[in-house]
Amino acid sequence: MSERLITVRGTGRASAAPDEIHLLLALDARHVQYEEAMSLAAAQQEGVRRALASCCVADDALKTTAFHVTTEYESEPDERGSYVSRFCGYRCAHELRISLPMDMACLSTVLAALSASGSAPAVTIRFTVRDADALKDEVLSCAARNARRKAELLAQASGVRLGALCAIEHTWSDDAVYAPTDVARTLKHAPRAANLVFTPDDVTLSDTVAFTWYIE
Repeated sequence: MSERLITVRGTGRASAAPDEIHLLLALDARHVQYEEAMSLAAAQQEGVRRALASCCVADDALKTTAFHVTTEYESEPDERGSYVSRFCGYRCAHELRISLPMDMACLSTVLAALSASGSAPAVTIRFTVRDADALKDEVLSCAARNARRKAELLAQASGVRLGALCAIEHTWSDDAVYAPTDVARTLKHAPRAANLVFTPDDVTLSDTVAFTWYIE
């Protein structure tokens, strides 16, 4: 006789007010010569670093999240009307992240400095929690309690007893945790960045875990 089992999915949810700001910067340097493209990219990064230093932002607050150097081509017709690829040059795409305290005045100061830096980064502003692991732990604990309550109710309604827990199935995720509030701006021509006055939404996480118990 096969073992009698019950599998229940528990759902957990938790929220917290953001206490940290992430600025996601995208720098784009292009030139027909490789050395010139790299020089432009280095100048852009140095401009960002100088801008942050003027705001008393620590150098280790700036992290590279992606760096790509690619060749670019475009199609054009030849004398016979056939399209051929023409080499246009090199593109250096550099993505960086800056971590700042949850301070809107500080954020406005940093954006103004970046705007005046000449590096022209495209900026995405995201709000997060510094201790994301604590929020994830709360979600999983909630999911476990939710599954246990469901399993006990189902067992009682079915006239059986819940036995020992025999399996837990869950897929871990290391994705960044952000509030749904998303602000994007391109600091290319603005001489300064206007003060930002708003309250971002809470960071909310949810997850589902499958628990399997023996039935007695």
